[in-house]
Amino acid sequence: MSPPDLVTIVHDPSHASFRELDERLGLPKGSAFRAFKALGARLVEGRDFHCCDSRVDELLFQVLYDSGRLYPGTVNGVLLGADAQAAIAARLASPEA
Repeated sequence: MSPPDLVTIVHDPSHASFRELDERLGLPKGSAFRAFKALGARLVEGRDFHCCDSRVDELLFQVLYDSGRLYPGTVNGVLLGADAQAAIAARLASPEA
């Protein structure tokens, strides 16, 4: 089975942006992003998360931006799958992990 394409992922509400995850967890802007960066290579692009670069996928990025799913000033929209969301939430619950 081939992986879903970016169009499908952008329209899939089970994938969350950093903004959506921050809001769902009741945390300040940037919390999910910092935890994502701390997890490093444990999260794999195309499996755990998907990037939507405003310079490459302009129309899809605009859909994400216009829907309010991204923070103002975002250049690369990142959509997190369920496993990435869980890993980030766990990291935020226990930052020393």
